[in-house]
Amino acid sequence: MDIIKDIGLAQAKSASSPFPSGLKLATISGPNFLHRDSYRRLVGRLLYLGFTRPDISYLVQQLSQYLNQPCDSHWKVALHVVRYLKGSPSKGLYFRGSNSLALRVFCDADWTSCPESRRSLTGYCIFLGDELVSWKTKK
Repeated sequence: MDIIKDIGLAQAKSASSPFPSGLKLATISGPNFLHRDSYRRLVGRLLYLGFTRPDISYLVQQLSQYLNQPCDSHWKVALHVVRYLKGSPSKGLYFRGSNSLALRVFCDADWTSCPESRRSLTGYCIFLGDELVSWKTKK
């Protein structure tokens, strides 16, 4: 993937999960990241990749909340996502032929998980047969 090479992580170790364990993102979580344009560009590329990678969509949605004032910790999490993508190139959406056209819907909510706004996070995914056809996370 070009994003791995462009960010300079071609030789970096891959990550096994998209989200670093035990981390909670917040508006003020360390010194401001000085290269805002680089952060915005990376998050934009991750948003684009999220169309075919539902495994990163929640975290990228979280990172996109800090486009105005990213901190160093936000940049580190974004780099962690890229390292995860490096280690999981085959986890994108794949559509195979299926005999079943059963529609299945799953949803979940994390009540008042945002420490600043006290708003809930909700997410859902919709399958047609065995294929994921729609998903969303929202604050």
